[in-house]
Amino acid sequence: MHSSARVVVSLIASVSILLLAGASAADCSLSSEYRTMHGSVELVDGGRLTLVQRGGDRVEFRRASGVVVMGAKTEWAALATGDHAIVGWRISDSPAVAHEVCVLPDS
Repeated sequence: MHSSARVVVSLIASVSILLLAGASAADCSLSSEYRTMHGSVELVDGGRLTLVQRGGDRVEFRRASGVVVMGAKTEWAALATGDHAIVGWRISDSPAVAHEVCVLPDS
């Protein structure tokens, strides 16, 4: 394996470990059936949540009827701008739907 490929693999592994450690520290048990997006809550408006990733990508999620909120907060109504969260969603959902939300503790 070329050295640049090793660096990329190492970075991916490190980020994955950090995300899992953050979810574990927040007492989150995210389902493996969903893809995850990690970011900062930019907006919570009733049944919608906008999450912004570090690179600036924004995704608006609609609230699933049986959404599970876990971690530092356990109710959708408690979500607030600035919360750091991991959202579990299905790529087949159009528009995107939040099925699980893990709110991470303040850093």
